[in-house]
Amino acid sequence: MERGEAVIEQWCRTCHQRASDKTDPDMAPPYEQIVLRPERTRAYFVQFLKEDHFPMTTYRLFDSEREDVVAYLMGLQKAERKKRGGN
Repeated sequence: MERGEAVIEQWCRTCHQRASDKTDPDMAPPYEQIVLRPERTRAYFVQFLKEDHFPMTTYRLFDSEREDVVAYLMGLQKAERKKRGGN
């Protein structure tokens, strides 16, 4: 999970807020919000990371980096659901 977080910190945090940040309409939402959307499953994130999503910057991640990011997002999802009293 740490490797996925490192990839996100290196490439994605330029545009994505942290949950602790003051809301900024010019920034993309924090991952803590993104992972709680109902359709955000492991399969969704795997597919999402294979495609370009404009206006997002296109980063060409290695397969292992994509897997690490998905593992991080799924761990974050589990932690956020637990924190909010869900499963």
